[in-house]
Amino acid sequence: GQYAEHIQPLCDAWAVQSLESEATYIQRMHEAGLEVVEFEGFDGKDADNLQLLDRNLRFSFYMLLGGGISGDGHNIRGTITALTTLCAAWRKGHFVLKRYCAKRPEKA
Repeated sequence: GQYAEHIQPLCDAWAVQSLESEATYIQRMHEAGLEVVEFEGFDGKDADNLQLLDRNLRFSFYMLLGGGISGDGHNIRGTITALTTLCAAWRKGHFVLKRYCAKRPEKA
């Protein structure tokens, strides 16, 4: 399915166990005793971050291919692979960035 094809490779590349739904994250925060104050998306305002990652990815390719990067090429290739996976999944809308604010309720 879509998770195995797009999300799991993203998680593997970034050493993240899994990505869950908003409802699951809210449930887990409640189970931890937290009160969710807000959980909101960026309404497209995060597009600049994707463009920045794309530019960094192109620069990394250029430096790797041009020999401008010294050191461990394996780590550099791993970073390029992780960025490529992230940018592709983000660009295709396979995940959505959101932020949340939660607090521990005051005790009576």
